[in-house]
Amino acid sequence: MKNAGYLYALAAAALWAGCGTLAKYLFNQGLQPADLVALRLWISSGVLVLALACTNRRQLILDRSSLGALLVLGFANTGMQFSYFTAISHTNVATAVFLQYLAPVLVAVWGSLTREETFTRRTAVALALTTAGIFLLATGGSYRQLAISPAGLCSGLVAAGFFAAYTVFSRRRLSSSHPVTVLTYVLLVSALLWSLYRPPWRLDPAWAATTPALAVGSIGVLGTVLPFWFYLRSLGLLPATHTITTSTTEPLLGLVLAYALLGETMLLGQLSGGLLILGAIGILAGGRHLQPGRLAVGFHRRTGA
Repeated sequence: MKNAGYLYALAAAALWAGCGTLAKYLFNQGLQPADLVALRLWISSGVLVLALACTNRRQLILDRSSLGALLVLGFANTGMQFSYFTAISHTNVATAVFLQYLAPVLVAVWGSLTREETFTRRTAVALALTTAGIFLLATGGSYRQLAISPAGLCSGLVAAGFFAAYTVFSRRRLSSSHPVTVLTYVLLVSALLWSLYRPPWRLDPAWAATTPALAVGSIGVLGTVLPFWFYLRSLGLLPATHTITTSTTEPLLGLVLAYALLGETMLLGQLSGGLLILGAIGILAGGRHLQPGRLAVGFHRRTGA
């Protein structure tokens, strides 16, 4: 069960990385990032609502006690994307990636303060390796690649906070709600909230003529529904710190895909950063898991896994 949790997190990271690579291709075709986020959220939530309406309508029914928590998760998911793009606008991609992936440290601190997890030396070493690895991946080892500004620093840290909050509260929600229900309503709430920033009627219609619809649909399903589902499954089996740390392989896998498919360069420092992240995951996977047992049992009873 423990190894399956890491595999689910790695699968989520791989699909998110593929989504990022495909997004770069779509941006080159003229699609705007904010428009892609809107299309991604509406397609993914629409697919899930339609699938449940056709197969299991009971999972679309919410009790009042779940509504507030799902609104919080939807807000965290939307806030993470908005603050990440804001960080990029005030700094650069390298800085935004590095700041957002400080989230595992925040999750570990939160778990220790709430006693949901035990902060061990193994965890500390893994987090240190992960942070160093993300820095190398984002910058190639040159601090000059970072472009720190007050607004960029704040928005990047806010993105990390939202990512951490989404992880922590998703894991808690799994103890009382079906994971498919959680995912469906989180994406639906995210789509509605993002529409306040980028209403669907304001999307540039020119994208439909220049952008392959199959690529956009793939980001909605393969780059959103499946990886978020895998991420939830991982959270049902592992401590939150372990899941979110394993997901930091996303920029590494994205770099590999960009190198293989888009011809982008890969620096030795970036490769070294990837090895540090893999080493951190190995350290976590080799230790004892102190808290996930009760949640994992409940998760599997609901999913039939």
